[in-house]
Amino acid sequence: MLRGNRIIKSITLILLILVLGMSAIHARVVASEMLKIYAYIPERTMVSFSETGELLFNSNVPSAQLGVSYLSDTTLLSVIAR
Repeated sequence: MLRGNRIIKSITLILLILVLGMSAIHARVVASEMLKIYAYIPERTMVSFSETGELLFNSNVPSAQLGVSYLSDTTLLSVIAR
């Protein structure tokens, strides 16, 4: 009698674990959300020179242009960032 109750309890426990495990696997919710962020990023353009005299140009403006013109003994640097 004790052995029969023990087997029934073991089977019931195994079934309960299986049912809870299966429901946890199938309870996954897949959803998508769209998040719109509106922000202002200020324009930044930086021109500097390295120690060796190289020109370092950095800008987050896509239309920014850097021009270097050499005239006889003068170098003209023009930066356009609109």
